[in-house]
Amino acid sequence: MELINHDALEAARQHNPRDPGKFEAESASTVYYYYCTLDGDNGVLEFSDPEEVIFQVTADEARELDIPSPYFGLQFLDSGFVVGSYVSEAEYRRLCKVAEEEVAGNYVIEAEYQRLCKVAEEESEDEESA
Repeated sequence: MELINHDALEAARQHNPRDPGKFEAESASTVYYYYCTLDGDNGVLEFSDPEEVIFQVTADEARELDIPSPYFGLQFLDSGFVVGSYVSEAEYRRLCKVAEEEVAGNYVIEAEYQRLCKVAEEESEDEESA
C-alpha cells in the first residue's frame, strides 16, 4: 500500500526553490509537507510557539522526495515563510520530551486556574450570604 499524498507530491514536483514566496530557497519536501497540512495532516507532534509540525516520513515519501531522515519538520514563521528541516530520531525524542513537559505544564496551569475559579466562586458566595 502506498502512503503518499499525490496532490502534495505534484505541488512538490512543480516547486522551483528560486521562485520568490513562502517556499523561497526551500526543498520540495517543505512544499510537500506544507500541502499535507492543508489536507488536514497534523503530523506526529505540534508546537504552538513557534508554530511547528513534525511529520513521520513514510518509506514512499522518503523514496519519492529523497528524504534521508525518519522525520521532517515544518516551521511557520510570522513573516509568512515556511521553513523545512530534517529531524533525526534523537532530535525527535528530544522534541517528544519538550512536548510532554509542555503538556504537563498546561495541566498544572489548568489545575491552578480551576483552583482559583473555585476560590473566587466561594468568595462570591460568602459575600452574597453576608
